[in-house]
This record gives sequence, C-alpha cells and structure tokens, in this order.
Amino acid sequence: MIYIDTNVLVNFFVVQKKSPHLHPIARETMEQVTSRGLFFISILSLNELGFALAKCGEDRDAITEYVSSLYAADPVPVTLDHLKRAMQIAYKVSFHHTSDCLHTAVAEQHCDELITFNGSDFSLIQHHTKLKITIL
Repeated sequence: MIYIDTNVLVNFFVVQKKSPHLHPIARETMEQVTSRGLFFISILSLNELGFALAKCGEDRDAITEYVSSLYAADPVPVTLDHLKRAMQIAYKVSFHHTSDCLHTAVAEQHCDELITFNGSDFSLIQHHTKLKITIL
C-alpha cells in the first residue's frame, strides 16, 4: 500500500494559487495509486484535509464533499502505538514536524511507501524510517 500525505490530497482537490503546478502532479499520482489499488490514508489525513481546504478558502459544502468522498477508502485510525512511534521519530528530528512523524508511523505499520510534496520535513524524517519516502 502507498500512504498519500495530506498535501497531495489537498493539491488533488484544489488548484492552489501559489502552486498551481502541483495540481496535475497530484491528480496523476492519485490516478496511478488508486488504479493499482494501493491508495491508503488515515483519519489524521482526513482531519488535516478539512483544515487545509478551509485555509485554501474552500467553502464548507466543498470541504464536506471532498472529505466524505474519501470515507470509502476506509482510513485507518491513529493509535497510541502510532503516537509512541511518532514520538521516537520526532525526538530524532528535535520534535519538529510531529504530525508528519505521526503520518510516518501509521504508514510504517500499513504501507511500503509514503508519497508527499513536503520535501523539507520528510527529507529529515526519511533518515529515521525504513519506509520508502517519495517526494514529488
């Protein structure tokens, strides 16, 4: 399975004014992953997606539609064990990027790869996991 980071989901659903070039990359990535049956997300992904879409200026109905469209993917819950592992990773990166550490911990348990646009954070995290991190 391939864990899709929240920033890929955001760019899949909306064209952001400051980075419109990411939208087609996100759409192609999502198409490839879903067509192979490898799409994977967590409840954390959905929570962050709603928040990020609001920051992008999307209206409440659109946010509800986008987030609920991913319910069928059966996002996994975040557990205390995931948090414990995330804290181990976060310690190694000076507790920066703790949410990304939590995504990594969930992905480590369920996936072989995590795909993200977030090179600045995951370039640090990737040294502390066996998970394949693909930075688009």
